[in-house]
Amino acid sequence: MVSAYWLPFFAFDRTAVLRGEFWRLATCHLTHLDHQHALLNAVGCGLVLTVLRDSMSWKTITAGVIILASAISLASVVLWVRTDFAGFSGILYGLATMAVFALRRRSPWLAGLIATVLIAGVVLGIAGYSRPWTADVAVHTHVVGMAVGIWLGNWIRRNPSRAR
Repeated sequence: MVSAYWLPFFAFDRTAVLRGEFWRLATCHLTHLDHQHALLNAVGCGLVLTVLRDSMSWKTITAGVIILASAISLASVVLWVRTDFAGFSGILYGLATMAVFALRRRSPWLAGLIATVLIAGVVLGIAGYSRPWTADVAVHTHVVGMAVGIWLGNWIRRNPSRAR
């Protein structure tokens, strides 16, 4: 984890990326605003990975993380004017969306609960009730993560042999 001291050098900064600081497209997903933000993402990631590990290989999960991170970074440069963000939350939203697809038959109530929490997170973020710390949530990262998670989850559902 990158401490708050290093955040200005590694967080997503659209202007810096457009000036050629391309490493930020990857490192922004590894930086966090504070310890609480990092802990929340770590716990969420652990829970989601536990669900995903039952239905897909580490190779598939890793590929999903790379695809999610790339899509979120690209969308942040091309589609939104938002100048900065930090954290794993967008990727986590995508992985959790993939988990909804993985759980849909085995545990539909848990799949529904996760889907409800994800949608509530986006709605609350849009409404400005984003989290217990002071910075605004980059809601677009969550939305892009969920959209790509839907695509990945559906692709894996249709190609289960490739997920293992």
